[in-house]
Amino acid sequence: MAWDDNHRWLEVSASPDIWTWSSTSQTFFDLRMLAFKLKTGGLVVVSPVPEVDEASLAVLDSYGPVTAILAPNYYHNLGIKNFLRRYPAAKLYAHDRAIPRLEKVTGLNFASALQLADLLPNDLHFAFPEGLKQGEVWLYTESKSQNSGILAVCDCFFNMRSEKNFIWDKVFRLANTYPGLKVSRVFGWTAVADRDRYREWLRHFFSQSKMTVMIPSHGEIYESLGLADELLALNGL
Repeated sequence: MAWDDNHRWLEVSASPDIWTWSSTSQTFFDLRMLAFKLKTGGLVVVSPVPEVDEASLAVLDSYGPVTAILAPNYYHNLGIKNFLRRYPAAKLYAHDRAIPRLEKVTGLNFASALQLADLLPNDLHFAFPEGLKQGEVWLYTESKSQNSGILAVCDCFFNMRSEKNFIWDKVFRLANTYPGLKVSRVFGWTAVADRDRYREWLRHFFSQSKMTVMIPSHGEIYESLGLADELLALNGL
């Protein structure tokens, strides 16, 4: 992994091309977005962050034209309109289950993320966890060598480690979203429609996994040779 010169974008993979940008807050969730390059050369921005400095956007522009924006579930929509103002030609995508609520909340039109599948670069894939309400979309790389894959998730796992102020510290601890690697209690209440189906999907997905790096939408990148087992254990598996 290599930081760009401005230390805001981090290159997490050079083949396929994937970058990430993050921000921390003492009074809110830590936020992270991804950008990756399609076969066409265009960029997809995943979960755009609402407030991004101009220098960081200029660096993003240097990677290629932003042609698509992906909402990884229906809650992750706060930065979409800001990015559309800068990239008005970008097309919006989401999980089929998330599209009705996203369109109602934003007033914008979304296409199925499945339409992007054929444009993904070699070794980069979508995963769509089953048994969830909010239409979660994950990204993962297929490892050419054992124990080197990358997994990017949305709200299924948190890894917020930056210190929160008193009130938010208490709130996030009660919700089990902080500190460190967590599965939020709120996620279980608001996102899981069929717990048995979700847990079975997780078992199957991670049984095929060689991933050792997890990139969460909320928190720091997490690396472990036992990543799959750790994430399963967080779900009681």
